Amino acid sequence: MSSMRRHQLSLSVLAFVLCVSCAQTPINTAIKGITRGDNATLRIEWQGKVFYVDPIGTIPSERVDAVFISHRHSDHYDPVALSTFNPTVPIYAPFDAKNITRFAVGQKIVVAGIEIEAVPSYNIEKKQYHPQKDGNAGYIFTLDHIRLYVAGDTERIPEMKDIICDIAIVPLGQKYTMRSIDDAVESVLDTKASIGIPTHYGFAEGTDSDAISFVEKLAKRGSRGFIAPPLKKK
Repeated sequence: MSSMRRHQLSLSVLAFVLCVSCAQTPINTAIKGITRGDNATLRIEWQGKVFYVDPIGTIPSERVDAVFISHRHSDHYDPVALSTFNPTVPIYAPFDAKNITRFAVGQKIVVAGIEIEAVPSYNIEKKQYHPQKDGNAGYIFTLDHIRLYVAGDTERIPEMKDIICDIAIVPLGQKYTMRSIDDAVESVLDTKASIGIPTHYGFAEGTDSDAISFVEKLAKRGSRGFIAPPLKKK
């Protein structure tokens, strides 16, 4: 892609960010509460409630309602990062570990008035990284009437067609998770989400350019992409 074309696309992405900041629809309000840290680290804020998914590295000191871990890999499960949270903050994961509450695929819980469901997350082809038998999890947060799906480390799997959501946060790949950016786009479309947000890039796999390509490809399919702003590390 030419530098001019990439510059134009970057402006398009920025324009969408600015649009989100202006429009006060429930979905755009939800998007404004999503920021992204290292690798797949996500901070989700909704009506004063704060949740983290897969926090690693430096995490800001703040009040947090709950933390969710998708699987055991060190780029998602970081005991040092978890130790920075207040000991009273509940930590949920689909496996057993110290100070963690097991939250398995198929289960639902309510935390701080928000319903969260654990859903399948696995690889079909690259099974050596995330086999289905491990029971790794993605999560659906129900923010009032907005359904926010965080896919975890996964390829495009059949279950995504049963996950109806408004916002889908999917990994870009293409080494450990999705086979391609196109698969990440198709995953968003499978869920009928009106907004797709890329994650899991710029660390273990994928690049910032891949994220821009993801937004462009979604636009060509009549959907919207959004690149989450960086987590503010206080």
